[in-house]
Amino acid sequence: MIKIEEKDIEYLLKGLSFFATGGGGLPERGRKRLLKALDKGINIYNENEIDEDSYVLCTFYMGTASPDTDETRLKRKKFGFNDEIIENPIIEAVNEIEKFTGIDVSALISLETGAGATSGTVSAASILGKKAIDGDYAGRAVPEIYQTTPYLFKKSFIPMAAVDRFGNVTIIKEAKNVFSLERIGKMISESSYTSLGMAGILLPFREVKEIYIPNTISRALMVGRILSKENSLDELRSIVKYRILFRGKLVKREWIDNEGYMEGYHYFIGKGEYNNKSFKIWFRNENHIGLLDNNVVITSPDLITVLNERNEPLNNTSIHESEEVKIIGIVSDNKMRSKEAIDILGPRHFGFDFDYVPF
Repeated sequence: MIKIEEKDIEYLLKGLSFFATGGGGLPERGRKRLLKALDKGINIYNENEIDEDSYVLCTFYMGTASPDTDETRLKRKKFGFNDEIIENPIIEAVNEIEKFTGIDVSALISLETGAGATSGTVSAASILGKKAIDGDYAGRAVPEIYQTTPYLFKKSFIPMAAVDRFGNVTIIKEAKNVFSLERIGKMISESSYTSLGMAGILLPFREVKEIYIPNTISRALMVGRILSKENSLDELRSIVKYRILFRGKLVKREWIDNEGYMEGYHYFIGKGEYNNKSFKIWFRNENHIGLLDNNVVITSPDLITVLNERNEPLNNTSIHESEEVKIIGIVSDNKMRSKEAIDILGPRHFGFDFDYVPF
């Protein structure tokens, strides 16, 4: 068991953001939720500390990563969505699934790795008196719920609860398939103009052990500590396989909110050894395609992370033009490099006319 103290929170958020590839939720919300849970005690459990017969519920957030706008705020006001009455909707989503199924859940696991995503699960587990599992179902952040190991291992995602911060609650009892479930969740999110706290994929832990990616939280904590040191990147090699792809400056952002996904390009110009070179990243919430001088050098399922000069991972929602950066490529977990995983997370899934080449 790992106990998270207040001094660990910034390290944890930094490490989670490193593996979130520009998405995974904002660190600010993650920080707020973790600080609120400190009084209850924040503990992270490994697989040897969880009963195989106990039930585990997966939790996550669903919604666009697009920045909030005046237009969105006006639409919320029109429907009376003025006051945030639920700080962490994941907590209520867990309660709804327990009521609906009659099953007492012993532990929570995050769908993905991210400063907002993982912190939402961990803080909810703490407040609800449940165990937070050191692991998740992707080893990175992903834009679509089926880009995860439960889909790859043919596990059921339903029933699923969706709760927003204004108190709207939906239980999805049935769905044609996981693709329609993703679509339904996005439509619910768009209708309330905010992200949703979600809970589903209810499994006994003996099944979770077969499909999850372990140690993603403890790994993030170690990486966050390393990133907080000066000249620290070389130390990462003992934990992750990575390579620096580019150094330069963000000069242009282009994005749209496309049916609940933030999609677009970030454009960079090089400096130092990359002078007179360019780099661009295509993202759907998270970074997925990296091109050096218009040549593809990395794609999902492998990870593309952008760091500032202080080695702080940058989020696609809040990154600013003129920011000095280094772009890192990271090898994904083996479970996410199977043919089936590449089919749902590789470049052709996103509409590009080229194949995944392992990083």
